[in-house]
Amino acid sequence: MAVRYLRFAVWVAIAAAIVAGLYARITGVFGDRPVAIDEYYFLTSVRNIMAEGIPAFPSGGYYFRGLLVQYATAASLLLFGEQPFAMRLVPAASGLGCAVALYFYARGQLCPMLAASVSALYMVSSWAIEFSLFIRMYTAFQLATLLFLLAADRAWFGKWWHLRYLPHVLVVIAALTHEAAVLLAPLLMTPLLVLRDAQHFPSRSHAVHYGLVSLAVLALCVALFVFDFRDFGVADAVPRGLEWTSAAMFRFPEFPFLSFGSDPFLNTAVMAAVLALVAASLSLVCLKNRWFPVSFVYAGVLVAAAVLHQFIIAGACAAILLLRYRILRLPLRDGPPLRALMLAMLIVGLWITYAVTTREWIGAVADGDNSLAEALIRTFAGWPDFYSELVNPWRRDAPVLGLIIAIACVIQLVGKLHQPLPALARNPVCVIAYTALVYGVLNAPYSSTRYSFFVYPLALFVIVLSVVDITRWVTKRGAGAAIGAEGSRDPDDAVQVRTPHRLPPAPEEPRTSSVDSGHGASAAKAPAVAAAVSLVVMAFSSDLSVRHLASVTAPDAVFRTGAFAHQQYHWYAREDIATPAEFLNAEAANGSDTPIVVVGLPHAAAYLEAEHALYLDRKDPRYRQQARESGRRHLWSNRPLLGTFAELRKHVGDADRVWIMRAAAGEKWPINRTGFALEDVWPSRIAGMHRAFLSRDSRIEVVAVELTPER
Repeated sequence: MAVRYLRFAVWVAIAAAIVAGLYARITGVFGDRPVAIDEYYFLTSVRNIMAEGIPAFPSGGYYFRGLLVQYATAASLLLFGEQPFAMRLVPAASGLGCAVALYFYARGQLCPMLAASVSALYMVSSWAIEFSLFIRMYTAFQLATLLFLLAADRAWFGKWWHLRYLPHVLVVIAALTHEAAVLLAPLLMTPLLVLRDAQHFPSRSHAVHYGLVSLAVLALCVALFVFDFRDFGVADAVPRGLEWTSAAMFRFPEFPFLSFGSDPFLNTAVMAAVLALVAASLSLVCLKNRWFPVSFVYAGVLVAAAVLHQFIIAGACAAILLLRYRILRLPLRDGPPLRALMLAMLIVGLWITYAVTTREWIGAVADGDNSLAEALIRTFAGWPDFYSELVNPWRRDAPVLGLIIAIACVIQLVGKLHQPLPALARNPVCVIAYTALVYGVLNAPYSSTRYSFFVYPLALFVIVLSVVDITRWVTKRGAGAAIGAEGSRDPDDAVQVRTPHRLPPAPEEPRTSSVDSGHGASAAKAPAVAAAVSLVVMAFSSDLSVRHLASVTAPDAVFRTGAFAHQQYHWYAREDIATPAEFLNAEAANGSDTPIVVVGLPHAAAYLEAEHALYLDRKDPRYRQQARESGRRHLWSNRPLLGTFAELRKHVGDADRVWIMRAAAGEKWPINRTGFALEDVWPSRIAGMHRAFLSRDSRIEVVAVELTPER
């Protein structure tokens, strides 16, 4: 009876969470909030589609990012008109679709109650709610990712092998949703790596055909990712003579002790060539002896990585040898992999000792004060660079949630790394680990948690899976009784982590009946306990906020102030750009001919109808991306663009007054990247200045600058 009440209470909690998330989305999509800067870019391109039929800029070039979402939003605006509901309909619908797709994806491995709890966690996630109201392609791309993973799970590991090319179609759709689909395309090779059997690939020609189709999709995604549609056909976008250096696409490891020159690519290429030579030699020897255990490959890479002082790679290989191949167990205890591990540990110790005792190398690696700690991290644990791209943004914007996700991923990797490859490949933690690896190698212009949003549902899935494992361990249940027990009379009587119908159960998960084991009550309440614990964990993560659910349209939530100030970057910054623009529009309507200059706020053009110019300093990265006509025209607003103080003075001319719309004093990135002192522009002309208007969130101000005649 107690178990029945517990399960009923958990189902009520799940239903309440889903209803609360639905309520927040509905109220938010009908609420009125000023557009953020990225929303302005997106809506400008949508309006270009509505006017011209294609996302073409008036000054040349095209905006192909999220092409499918752009056309869907254009259709919504044509159908419902220019209103907030129509603008946010596509991301809001995509968010609801994500909740449904996540349930069916989780249902492949969990019982209905736990699958519903995963979906409920997503529905009450404040991050997911805010991005469901964010007029961009992030939520739509998240939906495309979930549909791809759902199709891949069913086609590759389930009963739909005849639909094995459906994931390819969904990757193409994802590529038209966001260029980051290039991260999904390599996953199409998964069947070739983990399903090497005659049932899936009866002959080599079948495998070759599958591989060629996958490579074609990958090539398409790479082309969409690399090709610069924005500057296609555009000449002289920036002033002549303006030099601009772009960052490399990839990060390369540091080799201060084994350097072959100043070019990091050359150093990496030489190291890769040496590793390839060693691997080829080892393969020839093993093939000659017709004995080639895979563990030997990891052992070889482990030693090589230790020699090249790449400790992250060495640590990953050591973890695989210890957790997957269990080299500490007989009969491998005295084998070559264990000896390789001991040798690698010796090499690591020697490298650290040498680095600490000799300090001459630090200046070539560390920045600033030549910190030994920074130099050690960059040299020995700096590639892949997980800290800059993942750890730092999550530590800054969502530390508790990031820590929970990291712990859940570690639990899954440690507990499941020994499983057969097909079962391991189905675990969502593999996709998260793969994404983290790619982000650690890519050199992004700036880091943000929003670039991880498309795998956030998988993180929630991993959290629930880890809670299930912990619940099973705490209640001391066998895997068969707590997870997928054969003989359960009700799907909810056990926490079902199903194995594919073609795969035998993992050896560590015996098929023990919950009835025969004598622990039927514990097995029956296991999913309810796990679901309840998952909801509690979510509450501690700060991503479940009752206040946010009840007041999505409140100013604090809209502008990320007050109780939600710490979410400014995690939810994406949104300032009140509308009311200052309306103030200037009213001044212009009253007959004022005072020049208006907007400093570093391109999205002011979404509301500022009066004639104005935009100032972006030439050192601002946005200047190169948004300049047109030799730096005289702004790409998005098609307004005059100013990049120097001289251009600003020339634009104002001999006017005795100028309106300056800018970030209020004390505000930081992203809205004050081009802040400057007005006294530096007109050092001898300023007669006085005062704040004429302050936005509702106190982040944007309009300053009236009184100027004396030029002498």
